[in-house]
Amino acid sequence: ASFERTCRPAIPTMTGLRLIVGLGNPGPEHLRTRHNAGFWFADALAAQAGARFGLESKLFGETAKVEIAGQPVW
Repeated sequence: ASFERTCRPAIPTMTGLRLIVGLGNPGPEHLRTRHNAGFWFADALAAQAGARFGLESKLFGETAKVEIAGQPVW
């Protein structure tokens, strides 16, 4: 066996819930700062997929459901 084949990590099979979390800080003082980069990414991903965020009170935040590679992602 070659070195490449024996040292390459196995690609895990994803099962179950897939979740992307984009954190951000509230308030106008953080609106255009790096502290909201996670939110910007999640917002752009949802917009590209045509999804909209909605309030999920039991999670104390907003969620959007999109499909990536044929799989649902929240």
